[in-house]
Amino acid sequence: MDNLLNTTRYPGIRAFERAETGQFFGRRRETAELFSLLKVKPLTVLFAKSGIGKTSLINAGLTPLLEQNGYFLIKIRLQDTALPPVETVKKVLAPWLDQDRLKRFGQAPFSLWEYLRACRFEDSDGNAQTPMLVFDQFEELFNHPKPAQEALTLALADLINERLPDAVQTQFRSFPRRERS
Repeated sequence: MDNLLNTTRYPGIRAFERAETGQFFGRRRETAELFSLLKVKPLTVLFAKSGIGKTSLINAGLTPLLEQNGYFLIKIRLQDTALPPVETVKKVLAPWLDQDRLKRFGQAPFSLWEYLRACRFEDSDGNAQTPMLVFDQFEELFNHPKPAQEALTLALADLINERLPDAVQTQFRSFPRRERS
């Protein structure tokens, strides 16, 4: 009886976690709609009032669906104002960074574009997966200084629009044409 009393459907004020997918139900339509949007739009914004369940939807609804379909979900929070947002993203990506690939780009400092391209995202069988950056509580960006906000905005715009950053273009042009790849 005591076990039954301690088991509830809702986690309280905290969000559902990935491991609680079995308890998370009733949002199947929203999960499917969000997944459909993510497949066709390189930038999707999920916006709603605080406490409505956005993080739970991502953690317990969307994450399993993404994983089943070859996506590699990378959650990012920008709450540490001591670290510029671009550096926060790089720090989150660090476990998947292939240093040898990164060195092929030349010398530091590396753009977020270079950093992301030097990462390897694979499932447990070694199959390549598509990375998906998910910024939870994105409003935390606005606690950072304006130049740091703009740097992340520009870096993400390059990624979303599949555009080489200006510094990378300049560097590539310095290589003889036959050595470019």
